[in-house]
Amino acid sequence: MHVVDFAQAEAHFAELLGRVQAGEEILVTRADVPVARIMPAGPQQKRPRFGAAKDLLRVGNDFDEPLADFAPYTG
Repeated sequence: MHVVDFAQAEAHFAELLGRVQAGEEILVTRADVPVARIMPAGPQQKRPRFGAAKDLLRVGNDFDEPLADFAPYTG
C-alpha cells in the first residue's frame, strides 16, 4: 500500500488514480494520521429486475396429475 500526504495527493491526483486503476491501494494521510484510502472499485453487481423472467416458464394443464411411474407407490 502506497502512503501519500494529503498535499501530495492533491497535487498528483491524476497520477494516483492511474496507480489505483492498475490495482494499487493508496493511503492518504494528514500530519501522519490516515484520513482516506483510495482503492480500485470492484465490479458492480447487477441486481435482478422484478419480472425479468416473465413468460420463461410454462406450466402444463396436467402438472398436478399423478405420474404413471409412481402408480405402484400410491394406494
